[in-house]
Amino acid sequence: MSTAIELAKRYNTRAALVEKEFAQTMRGVRISAQKFCKETMIAEIYAIPEDRTKSGKKKWQRTRRLLNAEKAVLTDPFTVEMINPTPYAQPRHEAGKPGRRKINPLRESHWRDKLVETFRPILADLYEDTMTAILARKAP
Repeated sequence: MSTAIELAKRYNTRAALVEKEFAQTMRGVRISAQKFCKETMIAEIYAIPEDRTKSGKKKWQRTRRLLNAEKAVLTDPFTVEMINPTPYAQPRHEAGKPGRRKINPLRESHWRDKLVETFRPILADLYEDTMTAILARKAP
């Protein structure tokens, strides 16, 4: 039979596992999210040839700056955030949505929206698996 102090120590140990285990889970999510966004951007933005003028000259020069700046960061043990310091990243992502800047419909790419849509069910399963693993551990 455990005393109240022993019981409290066991639960504190288990509570400490929560942040550690979730941080480990979310590190994997961070890597996957960044890869997903970059692959989506390549397929929907960079795989499409640049628009050309009537004379055949390219309307812009590709720098891949948007792609190279897209990063996933772990803001805390439970949260992955996509960041892109490129000044035109947010307007480019939002372009083509109702009430936003109009662009060639073939060039519309809402890569972060697709990330959320794709990862939502995956995250729910990962959260459940992580909590199950934490609860299954025997606290010392």
